[in-house]
Amino acid sequence: MCDNGLPYSARSNRNCRKRKRCLAQRGGRLWRSCRPGCNASRNGRKSMENLLQSLRTLQQHLNDAGILSIVIGGVAVAVWGEPRLTRDADVKVLLERDDADRLLSVLASDYTSLLPDPRQALRRQAMVFVQDTLGTRLDVLLADTPYDVLAIQRGRDMEVQPGLTIRVCSPEDLVIYKLISTRLRDHEDAQGVIHRQGANLDDKYVLNWLRQFEQSFDDSTFVAEYKRLRRI
Repeated sequence: MCDNGLPYSARSNRNCRKRKRCLAQRGGRLWRSCRPGCNASRNGRKSMENLLQSLRTLQQHLNDAGILSIVIGGVAVAVWGEPRLTRDADVKVLLERDDADRLLSVLASDYTSLLPDPRQALRRQAMVFVQDTLGTRLDVLLADTPYDVLAIQRGRDMEVQPGLTIRVCSPEDLVIYKLISTRLRDHEDAQGVIHRQGANLDDKYVLNWLRQFEQSFDDSTFVAEYKRLRRI
């Protein structure tokens, strides 16, 4: 399957799977192309459409309940940086652990919990995994720190397909989330976002928060890594 469920042009199904993954951004819209008849094109397009539709529907439910949210993870990477294979549907919501019942009430009618005790998961790990009617798994995370609250408030509405808008985290916050992660894949994602966004990034904002996370995590590498990637 091509990157992020979006296929790259190819002569055949086999070549399409082997060719370099491609996802482009134009005015906030994501699009893809593949020759007619390519199974990867059909399957990838349907998979991505379902993923984006699931995210929009979830955010609509949250908005109706007065709950602000942002999309993070692989979809946000596709919006702001370089694409990668993902079926991740990660949403961070402006609720705390004590608000577990409020979130579960929003999810009750259209979502099935993938955890035996979602209330306990929200209160202990500040997250819950659910599945919607399209079969999409959605990871819903609470705003567990003051930084999470700010990141959610800074979210941006992006039209990712014609007529389909979702609210994603800002590129700066995506970079911060990725750089403070211990996964190599996340650091590669951060590099892609920095490469694509370049001077559009608010360096002062990013560096300020990375310095704070260095103190919190007792890790002195975050600022240096960002400066190396930004070449500043």
